[in-house]
Amino acid sequence: MSWVVLNGEHWEATQDIVELKLHLDRPTAHGERQDWSLELNHSVRRNERAPGVSPTAKFLTLQLEGLGWVLRDWRQIAGRELRADAAWHGAQPCCHFSGMERDTTLEAWEVHLRDPAKDGPGPHAIRDRTWRAHDFTIRFGARDGFDFPMELEAWLLPEETYWQREPEPAEALRRFGEGPPNLRVMASAVFTTGWVRLPPSRDPLASARRVLREEVMLEEMHEAKIQWATRRDSGTEEGEVMQQWPPTVYFQTEPGRPRRRRSVPKPPP
Repeated sequence: MSWVVLNGEHWEATQDIVELKLHLDRPTAHGERQDWSLELNHSVRRNERAPGVSPTAKFLTLQLEGLGWVLRDWRQIAGRELRADAAWHGAQPCCHFSGMERDTTLEAWEVHLRDPAKDGPGPHAIRDRTWRAHDFTIRFGARDGFDFPMELEAWLLPEETYWQREPEPAEALRRFGEGPPNLRVMASAVFTTGWVRLPPSRDPLASARRVLREEVMLEEMHEAKIQWATRRDSGTEEGEVMQQWPPTVYFQTEPGRPRRRRSVPKPPP
């Protein structure tokens, strides 16, 4: 389950979970092979709705591209704490394996959808805001299967002011990060999925299983799929599948669709 307090507003609890995802790069990767990320989609549904009205009343999406973990065993997530201060941000790699710039801020997208019967006619969303935080703390509790109770506190800034061109006054910098956070989340974080980037292999699925055991001691993978690279200049819309190129294996930690419900500690006051 998931509880959210955003800018003093207590959102209804939902059955949503935080998904923990692992990207495991090839042995030839520059920097660390492990890249852990998290994502939460906290979606509040309407109790009643008219035909043609979205069943979702509002939602909050949280994303953090990289947690900065290098784990010998995935179970070491239990009891970890991430304090995103200047030292932590400075220690993170600047780029992904693809060469794209890496973002170490926490991104939040808040959307409230219109109910014409209550809100009148107008745009589909009555509130649509994007937030960003480089000052946040995440704590993980004791493990239960692939589940870890998680607490998050963040000091969000509106996206439009986060990327301002003028530097903050010294007084504003001293205030930032002090006082109560304007985002608090308690949820179940579940290690659900991952991707293993492999060298050329005759049996990518067997190679991926071996790599996961060696790198993070994950014994089983489910719903595994080989994702072959494609050559786009082949003259076809889909591109030519290049099985002689290095593949990527997608996997889930449990069979079936990732779970969405889990009991966690009491919601924040």
